[in-house]
Amino acid sequence: MYERTPIEIIPGGMYEGGFANSSNAIKVALEHFGVTPPSTLYYPGSSTDISLVGIEGLRVIHADNSLDEHMIGGFALLGAEIHAVDVHVWKPDEPVDVIAFINPSEIDVPTVIKRVNLRSDGLILWAFWGGPPTRLLNSEELDLVAVLNYDEETDKYVINVDSLDEYKTGEKYGSFYAFNQKEK
Repeated sequence: MYERTPIEIIPGGMYEGGFANSSNAIKVALEHFGVTPPSTLYYPGSSTDISLVGIEGLRVIHADNSLDEHMIGGFALLGAEIHAVDVHVWKPDEPVDVIAFINPSEIDVPTVIKRVNLRSDGLILWAFWGGPPTRLLNSEELDLVAVLNYDEETDKYVINVDSLDEYKTGEKYGSFYAFNQKEK
């Protein structure tokens, strides 16, 4: 499930960024939480990161207002869906299963979350080189449900759903954080 087709040629100006193989972390989280294909992942602030392009069974909606025609063309060559829009104003045209924030610089993440129609059992995935998602961890509207860490010995992501308190307080730091919206 959710196998990624390798990208043979990366168009100029594009990069496979994110963390150590972001697509594998996304796959582990989706499979663990039972998000089955076909599903939709919204990646606001994607810039020219193509690490989530080509995942079978997953519609990935890239959105970033910094994209120019050349960058949009690069995504198009890869068959990716891209929108050159302000992610604080625009939202996908249908409910999404997952919102992924990977190195979300210059994005007001809570504002974007509130605008998007996330399915009731949807996930919010977050990863950032600059530290833990303090605003999300302190949010009254979100529950931390898992932390994913990359295990260099096994070369795989390991998911932790049990002992999350140390991540909530900042005593421990994870590679990816997974949240659900609290019931209203």
